[in-house]
Amino acid sequence: MQPSEIINLASLGVAALAIIVSYLNNQKNNKEYIKREERDELITLLDEFYGPHQQLLETSKQLYEKLNSNKEKGWSALSYLLNGNE
Repeated sequence: MQPSEIINLASLGVAALAIIVSYLNNQKNNKEYIKREERDELITLLDEFYGPHQQLLETSKQLYEKLNSNKEKGWSALSYLLNGNE
C-alpha cells in the first residue's frame, strides 16, 4: 500500500466513525426530547386535573377557619347541621 492510500483509508475511517458517533448522539437527543415532551404533557394534564381540586380544598379550609374562628372548642359544623340548633 502506498502512503497516500493509507491516508485515504484513515480519513475514510475517521469520517465513518464521526458519522456513527453523530448518529448515536442524535438518537440519544431524540429520545431525551421525546421523554421531556411526555413529561411536560403529563404535568399539564395533572395540573388541569388537580388544579381545581387544590383551589376547592383551599377555599374549604378558609371557610372552615372563618366558621370556626368564634366557636367554642369541640364545636362541629357537621353536628350543628345534623342536630339542628341544639
